[in-house]
Amino acid sequence: MPKMGYDMEEGKIVQWIKHEGDPVEKGEVIAEIETGKVNIEIEAFDSGVLRRIVAREGETVPVGQTIAWIAAPDEELPEVPADGKEAPAAEVPAEAPEPAAVEAAPATAAEEPPPVAGVKASPLARRIAEERGVDITQISGTGPGGRITRQDVEAYLAAQVAVPPRPAAPAPPERVEAAAPKRLPEVPSERAPLSQLWKTLGRRMVQSKTQAPHFYVTMSINMDKAMELRDQINEYTEKAEGIKVSVNDLVVKATSHVLKQFPRMNASFAGEELVLHRQVNMGIAVATDEGLLTLVIPNT
Repeated sequence: MPKMGYDMEEGKIVQWIKHEGDPVEKGEVIAEIETGKVNIEIEAFDSGVLRRIVAREGETVPVGQTIAWIAAPDEELPEVPADGKEAPAAEVPAEAPEPAAVEAAPATAAEEPPPVAGVKASPLARRIAEERGVDITQISGTGPGGRITRQDVEAYLAAQVAVPPRPAAPAPPERVEAAAPKRLPEVPSERAPLSQLWKTLGRRMVQSKTQAPHFYVTMSINMDKAMELRDQINEYTEKAEGIKVSVNDLVVKATSHVLKQFPRMNASFAGEELVLHRQVNMGIAVATDEGLLTLVIPNT
């Protein structure tokens, strides 16, 4: 089960797009999983054949546990334990989510190198190690039961290239006894009483953050027609009432209109229930002499 986010701990198999015995190309969608936030399609990170599906549809699997095997048609697969669950593989970093439990190998009929006694490795890993002149006994395996995979061999080769020759160690500096740090005097914190207004502000800010679902989206919108409408309105209101409509006013009106169309967005949490509010009450931050206040326009 690949780790698709920093806080993801498990995923549910929604459906398998590919089935056992199907050929798979690198980058091809093989399954759909459900995390705690969204449904995500996972792709094959190499080519081969989907030899075995371990996690069935509807199962919830911890991150790092084997969900399937992609391998060459003639490649030997590890035995499945009696409980049907294969050992978890190494966790994949969130920056480059790859199902560490899914090992793929190109379907080739090349002659495999003879196995090394006492070393568990896939035939593809042995072949790459032999071709590159690598002693496979020096590689640590991350597959089930410590089995060495193709990725382990490639990681070992990359590490050998990346490590530059170590320069000669400089002579150790003369030891100098460090002086004991001076203990700074503690400065007591100041506690200022809050007015009822500021108590309410603090309570409401915490309430809005904990009870209302938050979701952030950044996008570009063409506001040409909106600005034309604003100019038309201001031609009347500025002369008749001495007020001007701001861009913020247009955003508030548009938000109120959208919330009426999508009532599940105008909601809050209450225990294990979602409360759908019938009215749209818009809160607007307003700067005053006493500070920043949030005024509520009921039934916008």
